[in-house]
Amino acid sequence: MEQAESRNEKFAHALQELQKISRAYEGMAMELKVDDDVISDRFIMIEVMNMELIGPKLHLAPDADPSDGFLDLVYVREGDRENLCRWLECQSPGKKRASRLESRRCRRVELSASNIIAAHIDSQVIRKPTFPLVVDVRPAALNYAVMKA
Repeated sequence: MEQAESRNEKFAHALQELQKISRAYEGMAMELKVDDDVISDRFIMIEVMNMELIGPKLHLAPDADPSDGFLDLVYVREGDRENLCRWLECQSPGKKRASRLESRRCRRVELSASNIIAAHIDSQVIRKPTFPLVVDVRPAALNYAVMKA
């Protein structure tokens, strides 16, 4: 990445790495408690989001709205790997191609796994996460003021 000269080169390199990972990553057995439902499967990706973009400006949750009181859960089961790979192959800089991956809107997600895995949470890698991992919506958790210039 340091050798890339332009944003487009950096995007292409990041996308290439994501494609390589998505083809080779072995899914992990996990249980998701999503509001009142339980989803158990082997997953290669789980994203809990309140904005539409991940990574190098990939539109993973195009309908996400940070102010609507909901989270957007996007997940890829091991058996749906090809959907993720095809979506990644269609990405390019400056183009908005929404994902067609399995997703749902929710207020709370609780993730449990029997073995310890690394997790990527808010730009940080957590090498030994403590389960269950819980992500939920907290009304008015962020207060801010807008000053007139």
